Amino acid sequence: MHLPNIQTRIALSTNKNLILSLRNVIGSYDELVSPFVLVIDRNISITPINISLKNNDWRLSVYNAVKEFFMSLGILAKELKPHDIIDDEVPDISEIMQLMQIEDQIKKKLHLNQLSDVVFQLDLEGGLKYTLFHEIPSHKVISGNSMVALKSYVNVLNKYFPFRKEGMKFISKVYEEIYKKDDIGGSDFEALVSHYEKKYHSVFLYPQGWLGCRGSQPHYRGFPCSLWLIFHTLTVQAELHKNKYHDSDPKEVLHAMLGYVKHFFGCTDCSQHFQQMADSIDQDVHSLEGSILWLWKAHNKVNRRLQKDKTEDPKHPKVQFPTPSTCSNCSINGEFNDKNVLNFLRAMFHNISYLHLAANGESVIYNKLLYNRISNDDLQYVAKEETKSTQFTFNILDVSLCVVLYLFSIGIIILVCIKFFIKKGYRRKVYVYDLFHKV
Repeated sequence: MHLPNIQTRIALSTNKNLILSLRNVIGSYDELVSPFVLVIDRNISITPINISLKNNDWRLSVYNAVKEFFMSLGILAKELKPHDIIDDEVPDISEIMQLMQIEDQIKKKLHLNQLSDVVFQLDLEGGLKYTLFHEIPSHKVISGNSMVALKSYVNVLNKYFPFRKEGMKFISKVYEEIYKKDDIGGSDFEALVSHYEKKYHSVFLYPQGWLGCRGSQPHYRGFPCSLWLIFHTLTVQAELHKNKYHDSDPKEVLHAMLGYVKHFFGCTDCSQHFQQMADSIDQDVHSLEGSILWLWKAHNKVNRRLQKDKTEDPKHPKVQFPTPSTCSNCSINGEFNDKNVLNFLRAMFHNISYLHLAANGESVIYNKLLYNRISNDDLQYVAKEETKSTQFTFNILDVSLCVVLYLFSIGIIILVCIKFFIKKGYRRKVYVYDLFHKV
């Protein structure tokens, strides 16, 4: 089957020289409306493709316009691979370089297994997905206090979980659905979240796995580690969003966590211990900052209790966090400084890394500033089976050039041969038997 040699190239509107060279087609630079797509054929003939924006999704709109154009030529486009869209801004190159340097530092820590101060979006989403698709649906019927706990949990996720755009739509719809219900079956809840995950297809990072929460063995760390990260992240994000939710209860996240652990967390012993610690929440927490510090202290209490426990990963021993090597000014003479710890936790759970796993299990850069683009892989085309006998990319000019080159080559060969025999004739007379190498 003949495959058209089609290539895609992307240029930013900041490329003024290119824009000026195309002004006869796209108009002046000042009147430029982007994005736009141009088709340039072998004759350097330029054809603009009209783009009709649908659902405020430029990427899909561009793909559909290009797809329709090539279908008119009998060329079929591959299905568009789902990509997560973070925002519509064009990243600055200095910003990209800075992010790449940060990710390089994280990769070094990943290689050395020194990730205690790095929070990965992959770990957060892995834990969240487990709560929504496994722990909560494991209950046959969710009603009464369990339903109140479920609503509170999904509510704080809706307000504070660091989702991307599609994820925000996903969790918002889930909350809207359960908010108006008095009860729900576990299987119905699973069907609900599955439905909206498919509707907003780029909700979670792919492929799933653990990075910072990866244990030395499969039965170590994983989900319990990620659940702690989710809880810490929610307390910090709640403080970051305090201007958006002026009337929020500073204990809102902690109460939602308590409800989840009490009604849905699969480890009964862990749940009971957490509930005992949570008795002090109403008395000790009076601010969003206090909520962050309460959870940090509670986590350290759990770490102290689980030291040398059979559930402890020998490669990741339970320690009082943060360690002096992780935060040098968080402790003075062996005593934690709450103010410095608070600043450390704010930075840690705000600067979330988008490093993720490649299909082969290795970590790769997942730069959230580079999502809204169309990659070369998205616009690869193959000819239809039905039209393979009639699809040729050669036009009349191409064929004419081939004929001219062919005749020119033959002429050169003839001239070389004639010159060869003429030169040979200057040395001695050529006889017939010389041509046939006879003596």
